[in-house]
Amino acid sequence: MEHTLLLNASYEPLKVVPWRKAITLCCQGKVEIISVYDREVRGVRLSFKLPSVIRLLRYVRIRRRFDYVPFSRANIYARDEYSCQYCG
Repeated sequence: MEHTLLLNASYEPLKVVPWRKAITLCCQGKVEIISVYDREVRGVRLSFKLPSVIRLLRYVRIRRRFDYVPFSRANIYARDEYSCQYCG
């Protein structure tokens, strides 16, 4: 099935969502449709063209932690170039 690109209010790409979630957001009035596919989904009373790109009407702040690496055994090995510090 077709997937939909979800953009922030500032046109930054956030993620790819299924078309059902995109239609739900459209019916709730939370997004604006930017582009549509040729395919159509029909309900009892309504028919929708499947959205290919939608934009949120409200800005969503994205938390990015570039300076934080979680402490784990795998990350310790990656830091030490996958070699044991005791054995060499």
